[in-house]
Amino acid sequence: MAIEQSVFVAFGVESERSSSGGVKSLSVANAKPQYKCVTLSLETEEHENMQILEQASATWAKYVLCGVLGVRDAHPETFEGEEKELQILVDGDIPAGCGLSSSSALVVATALASSSALRGQEVLSRVEMAELCRRAEHRVGTMGGGMDQAVSCLARRGVALHLDFSSVPARSSPVCVPDNTVGVTFVVANSFVVAEKAVDAATRFNKRVAVITSAASLKLQQRALHVWSEAERVKTFRAICASMALDVEKQQPSSIQKQLQNLGKVMIASHFSCRILYECSCPELDALVDAAISAGALGARLTGAGWGGCIVALVNKPDVASFIKQIEVSYYRERGIASVEATNAMFESIPASGADIFVRNGAEV
Repeated sequence: MAIEQSVFVAFGVESERSSSGGVKSLSVANAKPQYKCVTLSLETEEHENMQILEQASATWAKYVLCGVLGVRDAHPETFEGEEKELQILVDGDIPAGCGLSSSSALVVATALASSSALRGQEVLSRVEMAELCRRAEHRVGTMGGGMDQAVSCLARRGVALHLDFSSVPARSSPVCVPDNTVGVTFVVANSFVVAEKAVDAATRFNKRVAVITSAASLKLQQRALHVWSEAERVKTFRAICASMALDVEKQQPSSIQKQLQNLGKVMIASHFSCRILYECSCPELDALVDAAISAGALGARLTGAGWGGCIVALVNKPDVASFIKQIEVSYYRERGIASVEATNAMFESIPASGADIFVRNGAEV
């Protein structure tokens, strides 16, 4: 499910006539002053540019570079012709390092912007873009499976996505998750434990990927059991949502309430499995999930890769204000986090749409 928060990328191409031709440089800036601006030569070796970004304390721009290089790999001809500088300005309201896939959103936004800037109307399909971005983000060092990029590219407002990665590219289908029509909403809460996959990819995120990949031969029952049971929970969650949609049509409120309780149980079981079997939670996430359940959430679990970041809770719509207030007291105040900061760390979200391109006159492409 895509959330309503976004990464925004303004982009353009500055051309200078040259006999050599081609896109020669990338200029990256950020509207937030804590993120340093940088200009890179695209003729420089990729690993050297990554080192330049490290030395310049501009590691955030690695994700921008990944998106651009992904487009170049897929369509090298778009980087031919007169000399160009690709200029990108980034802004957004997704908190960094909180498990809400801000990095993948940045890769997707940059790739979509680069493709549009250099290819005009001939942008890639959303399915192609999702696969391109999945491969491109591996350049940062995290071996993600493509879920974040697929949702960023394919999400539609009002529905979640069920993604099937048994084929390449992945197949997607809409899932009508419960919303205001049945009196519930999703609330996201930040644990304030920073979870940057690229920082500790080798010791945490990638190790889990490698372990699961080799589980069949190494008999690593604990990790494999999580993956199998989580896949079953996804199927169960999807089936409950489908059944609930029928109950809404038939106006059967008692059945709807029972289904909502079942969805909550699936979320709680998912977090338990992440904590015990996959061991990708942390004490703060566990405490935040417990606080959410105590505050009346139907269910709650960590979201994102884990080891910090956010939880997502299913909450009765009329209870949202009191739910947020209780979490503020039981989790944030206990940790010395100011009330204003705590309030900003929690928000509601309905399923939102994925990446879009807008032109100057406001028309959507």
